[in-house]
Amino acid sequence: MLGFMGTVIGMIFAFDTIEAAGDISPSIVAGGIKIALLTTVAGLIVAIILQLFYNYLVAKIDSLVNDMEDASISLVDVLVKHKVTGKQFLSFSLYKIKFLPTKDRYHGQL
Repeated sequence: MLGFMGTVIGMIFAFDTIEAAGDISPSIVAGGIKIALLTTVAGLIVAIILQLFYNYLVAKIDSLVNDMEDASISLVDVLVKHKVTGKQFLSFSLYKIKFLPTKDRYHGQL
């Protein structure tokens, strides 16, 4: 958008100078075209940098998602290997936890 806005501003500047001079010559139009081209280049540089940063972030997020999928598959494999269902896992976990009273609260101990 920065490059496009610069192009429009440069063209407006070029047409304003043509109107003020009342004549069309390359030297009159060159200033506006220069502004348009410089802002277009600046916009392209910013866009390229942001695109590289965006690609890096997307790759990092994809890597994290793949790691999470691998971890969940490993967890399911362990649960299937030990033939533990959700209900059995919950009752097994609650059976192993003993609550020990303290002054102000209970602490679970595995």
